Amino acid sequence: MLGYWKESHNVFFGAAILLNALALFILRDKELPDESRSRGGRLFIGLNMVAPLCLFFLYMDWTRRGSRDEELLLITPGVLFVLGIALLFPIRAKAKEGEDIKDFLPTSLLREAGAVSFLVGAAMVSIVVLLADAHRNDRDGYIFYGYALLFLNTAYLFIRGFFLPWISGSTRLFLRRWTPRMGVALVLLLLAWVVNGWLAKRMWIQHKAAGEAEGWKYDREHYIGKIPADEDNFFMALPFSVYGHWVYRVPPMDAFLWDELPELEPIDFSDPPQGMMPGMMGMSDQAMPAPVSRREVDALLDRAPFIGRAVQSQIFLNWRSIAQTLRADMQKGDRMEYFGERPESGLTDEELLDQYFGQFDKMFGALSRAAKRPGHHLPLYYRGLNTPLSHIMAMKRMNWLLKYSALAKLDEGDVEGAMADIRLQFRVFEAGGSGQFTISQLGHAGYGALIVETVNACLHSGKLSSGHMDELKELLTLDKNHLGQF
Repeated sequence: MLGYWKESHNVFFGAAILLNALALFILRDKELPDESRSRGGRLFIGLNMVAPLCLFFLYMDWTRRGSRDEELLLITPGVLFVLGIALLFPIRAKAKEGEDIKDFLPTSLLREAGAVSFLVGAAMVSIVVLLADAHRNDRDGYIFYGYALLFLNTAYLFIRGFFLPWISGSTRLFLRRWTPRMGVALVLLLLAWVVNGWLAKRMWIQHKAAGEAEGWKYDREHYIGKIPADEDNFFMALPFSVYGHWVYRVPPMDAFLWDELPELEPIDFSDPPQGMMPGMMGMSDQAMPAPVSRREVDALLDRAPFIGRAVQSQIFLNWRSIAQTLRADMQKGDRMEYFGERPESGLTDEELLDQYFGQFDKMFGALSRAAKRPGHHLPLYYRGLNTPLSHIMAMKRMNWLLKYSALAKLDEGDVEGAMADIRLQFRVFEAGGSGQFTISQLGHAGYGALIVETVNACLHSGKLSSGHMDELKELLTLDKNHLGQF
């Protein structure tokens, strides 16, 4: 049942209504009842004090503070309801030989604790539903209310279960009369909230149907366009596949490997040698490439050269000054910004720059393979204004890194390598224009500005051939047929 979230919380709302009404009926007497006792009273009181609090803490960790599988949080009010039923219908104890019946808790007290359990359970259902509907930044308040409510329940039960002689008869009578009434009132408020949500949903369905009849489109799919298949999707391959939302889908295997997938060796179906299990033949001794995490991609992109613009003019970079900046970074030890591992000492400027850009070779290789995919759609966990868009900064840093790499190759005379980096810049620019948010389009404009800077520096170098110039003209006009070649 808990697998169907929308139906589950309605079931719990209905259970809360019935159980609180039942408690109100059982505790309807205005006078204190007889003082019969129950042998297992303190056990159920102790469980009611500890179990809901521990379960809520455990499931908050499992559901990542209610961000996924939020239906598991309903187990907490479910346990409160079950324990409430056990307390509402206690088994009366009979004194054994040498046993004092007054050492056990009164059944009337247990029924009152059961009514409180129903009341807390009804409140927890509402907190869980509100927590599941809340945005990431709004969850802390509901989490605090959940813990506070469970702590109050624990404190109440501790006092009632272990300090009963301190509570006067009038106070007990007040708690007995008003606890179930408060539960019923709370459940009625929750019911009103549910009905209001149902009416609002019904009004929205009617409004949407009328708008669609007039030609309006309300689904994001109409504005995204056709979503490409995974094998044709730029964002489903490294390096940008690590920024997608994979809760409800599994990306292809090559989205997690820096290197291309190795070709499978043919399986030898002949009888294996003695001592070897079938299925082990044909297995390579070479280790498979390690999975690539977002942390690894972020670490590489964080080394993008956000070096102060040391220039000989307004166009060309001063590579000697940049090499000096890299040498100064090497002295920082574990706090290096531009290297994952400290380079060897005594390197020339050219060798140092080659080692700096060499650490990005695998990432550039993966990007080159991803660039050949014709489509681009990044699956995001859409949450309105709170939708995570961490890929925007990653794409900006990638474009910045490609700019420096292209200019470094051009300075060394590797014109074809520089053009390959510029093509990748354009492919990242093209894919970056698919976002539906204003910040996505601002980032898209920023990628274009970096491309203009790169192309301008290449043109002033005088090292480009006429063929390269013609290609840049086609790229700058955003010829999609030409872009599709890469």
